[in-house]
Amino acid sequence: MNLHQQVNKQKIKEQIEKDQKLADLRAEADGVAKKEEQKRLRKLNRNIVKSHVQFVSKEAKLWLDDDSENTGEMLNLYPELVKFMNKKLKERWKLDSFEVIINDYGLSNFRDRIIETFITDIQFTLKNNDLGEYEDFCTRIAILDDKEFNRLREPKAVSCQPGELKSYKLKRDFQSSWVVQ
Repeated sequence: MNLHQQVNKQKIKEQIEKDQKLADLRAEADGVAKKEEQKRLRKLNRNIVKSHVQFVSKEAKLWLDDDSENTGEMLNLYPELVKFMNKKLKERWKLDSFEVIINDYGLSNFRDRIIETFITDIQFTLKNNDLGEYEDFCTRIAILDDKEFNRLREPKAVSCQPGELKSYKLKRDFQSSWVVQ
């Protein structure tokens, strides 16, 4: 390899390194911008989300208590959850602890109307004194809050695995006001 080829090779290497540094800086700037946008959205919507989390917490307390008939107006829309808890109660499992956390909040399209949509995680631990065991669970519930007609719509319950509600969000043209991708 002659001197000219070595110089060209070195220039190419330096250009690649420079391009990579610029790409890294852009990615970092994008990350900071996304973080700031998410912080702004959460501050803007925190009262709506807090109110919903409190509502779901009250409902979850009813759903997870010893009276399987008393599920509350919202969680009653999720028959598979009611059935699951009834089975656990028959097996003598009792609630040990639970927490309700917002997973996402935004707007969805329902019959050409834009409606608030909440995606909430209910994390709970059941205890069975007879078996001497604990079991941890997490269920993610999605619901549209149609205030205009005073109805909760399109209930969906899934496990708390990433991507579980992807088709649900796509079908409803969900636009997050909580998570910046």
